[in-house]
Amino acid sequence: MEQPLDPREGPLSAGIREVLDRLEEGSGSLLLVSGGDAATREEHLRSIEREARDRRLKVERLRASTFDQEVPFGALLGWLAGMVPLARQAPEEERAAWIPSIALAGLRALDRPEDGEAVSSGAGPPDPRPSEDDLPPVPPEEMRVGVLGLVESMVRQRRSVVAVSGAEHLDPSSREWLLRLVPALEALPLVMVLEFSEEGDDLTFWRTGEGRKGRTWHRLPTPERPSSPQGPVPSSARTLPLDPLRIIGGVTVAGPDARLELLAEVLGMSREKLRSELRRQVSEGWLVEDPPGWAPARRPLGEAALRALGPAAVARLHHALAEALERSNPQPRGKLLFRIGEHWEQAGVLSPGVERLIESAHECERWGALEEGERRFQRALLLAQNDPSERGRRQEEKVYDQLASLRLRSESPEKATEALRRALGLAQARGAPAREWATYVAGIANAEISLGADPGPELTSALARVGDRSPEAEAVLLRAHSLYLSTRGRPQEAVEVGERACELAERTQAAGLKVRCRSTVANAYLFSGQSPERARLHLLRALQFRRSIQGTPDQTLLIDALDRLALVEFNLRNYRAAFQRGEETLREGRRLGSRTSVMHLLGNVGEYACAAQAYDRAAELTLELRTLCDRFGTPPADDNRLQLLLVEAAVAAGRGDLKLARERLDELVAAAEKGGVRYFLAQGLVAQAVLADRAGDLSLLRSFLRRLRKEGLSKTLGAENRAQLDALEAKSRNVSPGPGGAKR
Repeated sequence: MEQPLDPREGPLSAGIREVLDRLEEGSGSLLLVSGGDAATREEHLRSIEREARDRRLKVERLRASTFDQEVPFGALLGWLAGMVPLARQAPEEERAAWIPSIALAGLRALDRPEDGEAVSSGAGPPDPRPSEDDLPPVPPEEMRVGVLGLVESMVRQRRSVVAVSGAEHLDPSSREWLLRLVPALEALPLVMVLEFSEEGDDLTFWRTGEGRKGRTWHRLPTPERPSSPQGPVPSSARTLPLDPLRIIGGVTVAGPDARLELLAEVLGMSREKLRSELRRQVSEGWLVEDPPGWAPARRPLGEAALRALGPAAVARLHHALAEALERSNPQPRGKLLFRIGEHWEQAGVLSPGVERLIESAHECERWGALEEGERRFQRALLLAQNDPSERGRRQEEKVYDQLASLRLRSESPEKATEALRRALGLAQARGAPAREWATYVAGIANAEISLGADPGPELTSALARVGDRSPEAEAVLLRAHSLYLSTRGRPQEAVEVGERACELAERTQAAGLKVRCRSTVANAYLFSGQSPERARLHLLRALQFRRSIQGTPDQTLLIDALDRLALVEFNLRNYRAAFQRGEETLREGRRLGSRTSVMHLLGNVGEYACAAQAYDRAAELTLELRTLCDRFGTPPADDNRLQLLLVEAAVAAGRGDLKLARERLDELVAAAEKGGVRYFLAQGLVAQAVLADRAGDLSLLRSFLRRLRKEGLSKTLGAENRAQLDALEAKSRNVSPGPGGAKR
């Protein structure tokens, strides 16, 4: 219902007091505030906050803005982050239900207490309310009911008022989440206040629909201010003196960073003078306070101020902001890092802009936001291409190289090959050393292997060009050749070439290359089925370089080496050791914050946990992996999804639920067959054969084994699975018929 406010009642109406009275009794509601000008609405919200604090209610103030439109839960992140410590202290059964909800809210997933570094990787205790710049820019695709349980637990501890300014700018995720919350407000001690700066379709949307019983609309009167800039903005902005115009422009360009100390530095004004001028512009309706800073009263007003200042002045503002933010944030992260890159870009300062955009793209890649990472790399590429200097060509080459790595992770090997060939061309044009261009040739070979192409001739030609002039370049190319031979069914040659690559790598100072070569030859030993002890030795030697590569881009190689070492222990049937190594690898993956690595490791460690009969731990890992797969829309034939089904089947079988185990394996085999993933198809059939053997169904066991032989799937299996398959084959043949039918 609409409740126009009577100006004679003062800033706080009887209707608001009634809402707060009901809140104190445990019943919440949704309050919509619109009308008036920015200053009037702001004073109204502050009056609500003061009254709520006087009643010892908890008050949260949030603001939705156009800057957060692309960020899921952009307006609500600060509030939702406060739920992390609450969920940590919750009973285990509630906590298990809430972990997916917090992850879906764009926050870091909760870890076990001993892994606190997954939430905060600095010195001192973890920050229970991480800043928005620490949060991953990963959009969730579905809501989860568990968030409501978190909110309920939080507000029942202390009745709350949560006000959101600029509600018309709510991002889709926040909007959908609040829509699910509104019908439950009447039974919760929570008042949600949504303030609208414009009375348009967004306000109409919130005034209608389900749950209208608990909604109240307060329409504020518009005060008479002849000098207010609420008329036609572009012409009025040009009438301002230069200093006020620069202030509005500075506030607009700074966006969420428009704090007093930063603006004073950028505009070259004392803090006292700037504070006085900001207050005056707020009182005149040009600006509004947006704690901890300021914002234009209306978006068109800020845009008009920038047009009035002109491109050169705006570029200088961007330049000054970039410098100021760099000085105050030597190691920026998250959205701040991206904003600094944008400021350099808008200022036309090319080199630092490219570097910051590259770093920002890497953060997206680390959190699994590969499409956004691609867009940021493309912006960096365009900026580098606009620089005609030699430095510009070097940066262009760098962007192509790192863009290729992202494209490989996003399963676009064709595009990755294209980017690497561009990088190779630029490297050869500048006469790059052999060790540099050889890296691109090796990358192209790896991408072509995944495409089913034959990079052998190109690798042979590159090795001939290098000769024995550069041990590092030769080691890089031999490592790629070892991988190529493994995929061509020539494991013995792969081992020999890999060993030669390791010998050459030892003659260099490149610790990362040494780790790569040893991991590759260990992998060749594993695929050949010979000497797993030799594979273990190579991996242990690779881990000796842990300190050398810690804190460098090569530190992710540690995860690969540890993961392979766990696999070696598994193949040696040291299941407890494999499980322990797997847990160590998972902790390292969480520390580095790589979402894709963590998903891969969750499946692997779950398999090792099942082998060690730690089924409860395996169930925890599969719950987390399923949550992440659902969150990121992982397709049915993705390796992580297939591994999830395999481990879930193993958990069910270990707990004696053979029906559920068969269901999961049927789903696995169907998805792997449809997606053409032969390795998991073979693993699924072996697991089905094991279940058939366990149930004593000889006919079904033989049918699975026939299919494995007929389709040549056994060649894709590792040593452990092949040994399992050989044992099943022997059992299927060692049968004598009797009166009761077939027996073992």
